Amino acid sequence: MKYITGKSKPLTGKTRVASDKSISHRALMLGLINLGKTSIKGLLEADDVKRTMKNCRMLGAEISHNGDLTTIARSRVIEPNNILDFGNSGTGARLMAGVIAGYPLFSVITGDASLRKRPMRRIADPLCEMGATIHLRSNRFLPAAIIGGKLKGINHKNSIGSAQVKSAIMFASLNANGTTVIEDPKRSRDHTERLLIQSEANITVTGNKIALEKSVINRNLEIMVPADFSSAAFIIAYALLRKGSEITLKEVGINPTRTGMLKILELFGAKIEVTKRYEFGLEPVADLYVSYQRENMRGTEIPESLVISAIDEIPIIAAIAASIEGKTTIRGAKELRYKESDRIRLIVQNLASLGVKCTEYDDGFEIEGTDKIQNATILTDFDHRIAMSFIILGSVFENRLEIEDIESIQTSYPNFFENLML
Repeated sequence: MKYITGKSKPLTGKTRVASDKSISHRALMLGLINLGKTSIKGLLEADDVKRTMKNCRMLGAEISHNGDLTTIARSRVIEPNNILDFGNSGTGARLMAGVIAGYPLFSVITGDASLRKRPMRRIADPLCEMGATIHLRSNRFLPAAIIGGKLKGINHKNSIGSAQVKSAIMFASLNANGTTVIEDPKRSRDHTERLLIQSEANITVTGNKIALEKSVINRNLEIMVPADFSSAAFIIAYALLRKGSEITLKEVGINPTRTGMLKILELFGAKIEVTKRYEFGLEPVADLYVSYQRENMRGTEIPESLVISAIDEIPIIAAIAASIEGKTTIRGAKELRYKESDRIRLIVQNLASLGVKCTEYDDGFEIEGTDKIQNATILTDFDHRIAMSFIILGSVFENRLEIEDIESIQTSYPNFFENLML
């Protein structure tokens, strides 16, 4: 299935983008292990999250979903009677491995062709060190056969700074004897920590270090899911680049471990206005006002310190860089090669097909902005963020770009076209 870009119009008014995918996954898993009642308001209704919900049900969660409210009740985690299939969701698969590692049951986790190419040793190694038994295909990939239970705490240095690795270990630690200490080289997204603190787990967070002891979660939890900053990033980019746009994005999560893009946009010369602030539990939330600013924006060198908190937004940042005057350099982003696709390769390959001057590095790229692009066919490798980024780029330039495999957008942002009014 493909989408062809062309004529477009400015964005105006107010809208709420899709709910936060990262928090939605974690909220469902917390509901699975909570002995009390978990109420989730605003759960993302996208394919990735629906997979996690289905798998939580297979593990014993009693889930009711009515409009904007999802309620979870359960008595105990049970052994699933079938394979847990997470489709395209690396977050779902990796975090659930941590959840079930703490229970004495056998399970198998798999995913689609893309997910079965992504590295899984990064979570398997620390979980096995804790006492779980995990067998991977070719010792690296899904499917994974997991036998959990009888875990012990470990000291883990999270060398790649992955929030998925950190979160998998934290979920496993809830059923591990002793203390687990996790140390990040850089501060990565902390939704799991915030939810565990809200759940009154035995967790202490000091800077980039987390200490967690065995904990029973048994309370009535109310979790509110804000709009996803990673989804808002596409609308922000379009409004900044499409003349005549001015739009307010409602209830966007502005967790500082997720919003490195805002600082990058400041370096480009753009300004996003915070018009109202909220708190959804322990998550900071705001309304964001965005207007056309392309003529005042310039490319720049992005500090590596901002990359980890903008890692999911790098594809759309690349699209912005291609649309504004000057060169933009991004390094320290090697993790992009292990996402739903090799995003570094696809960004550079597709931009080159548009006539944009760019250089590929092992851990990033350099892009020279332009005021004109060529018509082309865009390859996505079924990667939702690549697809959406080039739809934005083609629409801003009003060129004919044929974007392949756009069905991947349903995994994270089902109302993408509706929000863009395309």
